[in-house]
Amino acid sequence: MQVHEIMTPQDFSLHSGATLLEALEAVRIHGCSVLPVTADDRLIGAVTLASIQSTAAEAGLAAGSLPVEQAMERNPTYCYADEDIVEAEDDVQQDRPFLIVVDRDKRVVGTVATQDLCTEIGRMRGPVTGSLGSAYPDVAFDEDRVEYQSEESFPASDPPPGSSAQ
Repeated sequence: MQVHEIMTPQDFSLHSGATLLEALEAVRIHGCSVLPVTADDRLIGAVTLASIQSTAAEAGLAAGSLPVEQAMERNPTYCYADEDIVEAEDDVQQDRPFLIVVDRDKRVVGTVATQDLCTEIGRMRGPVTGSLGSAYPDVAFDEDRVEYQSEESFPASDPPPGSSAQ
């Protein structure tokens, strides 16, 4: 399975000349936590709401007019749309819920949630390990999983909610 099959298409990015105020407005409008920054339609960086806020806090009242380049992460983590999802797993950073997806010319084409990668890889090969497994330790795909509120998950001294234990 390739990344483009599970990504969310994205037709917006910030130009490197955008201001922090424009970046903040884009976060609000698009409801995303990571915004790709482009120059000549190619990915050059990314900004997050946290990086916008911290740069603005350091700069004070005139922060809105600062260029987004001052808050962006250079060389952001990304994967290719035609890349196999197992290969994309290597690009995952534990503190990032999304990867930016680009074409082979580094044009932004979408984003893919780390959770979606974890789910699909788990379906393909069983329990998730590696960087995804440690990023999402609460996600299990093994066959031994006990269903929530099953008879097996409650000892006799602690009956399931709603049961008529006497």
